[in-house]
Amino acid sequence: MAIYAKNADTIAHTWAGMQIQPATYYPLESSEETRWANDSQVLADIGSGLIIIARDASGNNDITDVSEAINYLKGNGPVSEDGLPIVAPTFEDTQGLTTVWKGYLRTATAGALNIFDEVVTSQIRVRGGWYEILDSNANIGDYLEFSIIDKDDVLGLFATYGLTVGVDVLELKKFIRTEYVNPNGNNKRQIFESSGASIVISGLYMRTSYLSTGTVDVQFKVVEKYHEI
Repeated sequence: MAIYAKNADTIAHTWAGMQIQPATYYPLESSEETRWANDSQVLADIGSGLIIIARDASGNNDITDVSEAINYLKGNGPVSEDGLPIVAPTFEDTQGLTTVWKGYLRTATAGALNIFDEVVTSQIRVRGGWYEILDSNANIGDYLEFSIIDKDDVLGLFATYGLTVGVDVLELKKFIRTEYVNPNGNNKRQIFESSGASIVISGLYMRTSYLSTGTVDVQFKVVEKYHEI
């Protein structure tokens, strides 16, 4: 089932490590639900009305009863007449969100670690993507990585880890790790996709890294697949 948490206050708040802007719905990932459901501050702020738990972000399915909202957050949802839980469709149903395939052409400088960052301008759910080598210049030992990073302290966590804006980078998730390029693979598209989706808020960056071990620049294409919220 989908769980959304709305910041009902007039200022931004950080709950369970996630900063939410005022009057904004935040869709919880399945991996976050247990942490939110057991966070005493979250539960207290649901009780005080600072957090509104909702079934979607339409504004029409907010759960106004505190007990019902907490039960919904904890997964104690409604049951059928037979006592079986009523569940929502999996995320293969896009729930009305727009699916986007965004492509980028890249050139990796030979013999160097190349980093390409793209800022996220609206909240999205990342599903996957692919890359494709466009020439014959890749070498055995070259590899790609893909991660989500915070460069501008969007989440307000730099002080916690002793980081400095403009100097340090906080890597939040690394989805693709040391994906070694096959230079003899006829440059086929390499696809990565998850049955779930990872939320990325506005202001974070999607980072693609390419380590080149050769002496000639490598041209490649990256396509990111995500849902716009």
